Amino acid sequence: MAELLAVDAVTAGYGDGIVLEDVSLALEEGDTLALLGRNGMGKTTLLITLMGLTRLRSGTLRWRGGELIMHIGGPAIVPEFLRKLPTGRDTEYLPEEIGGYGDRISEMNPVPLEAVRSALTAESWVARLIAVQVIGRRGGREDVPTVQQLTSDNTRITGDGWDDGATVGKEARTALARLQGGPGGAP
Repeated sequence: MAELLAVDAVTAGYGDGIVLEDVSLALEEGDTLALLGRNGMGKTTLLITLMGLTRLRSGTLRWRGGELIMHIGGPAIVPEFLRKLPTGRDTEYLPEEIGGYGDRISEMNPVPLEAVRSALTAESWVARLIAVQVIGRRGGREDVPTVQQLTSDNTRITGDGWDDGATVGKEARTALARLQGGPGGAP
């Protein structure tokens, strides 16, 4: 049978953190694969890497013999990705994970700013948080009013590694400082 998916010596993660190291697998048409493991072992990170939304440090991803990210992933996938992120009461995200999504979306060419701007008003706190980070990095002065409104968003960010009292609003204040060229980074 023909190769459907190949993951060769992939090392990937979020921000500076590495979650997957030297992962390889191959699937042919008709094959089935189950990813098993405890929480935090990289199952979701592998899937998100296949979608092109983590920082791929080394290795290759191939879909039907071509580069995977050229076929699935990239700017066109961002709106659906942001809509489908889990956001339940018990859902937790690491800062590196959220930062990694923001980094990957910010590095896309073209940056899907319209999709990201739409996510600034999403019901999902995770989508708003990622959008705030991307806009803080790649947005412009036209984004200041919307980000300013989000500075009062008291939705708590849950997950290990966040400061006590971390909220979407606090992250929005950091993004706003970047957009305005103040402390926290220049635009």
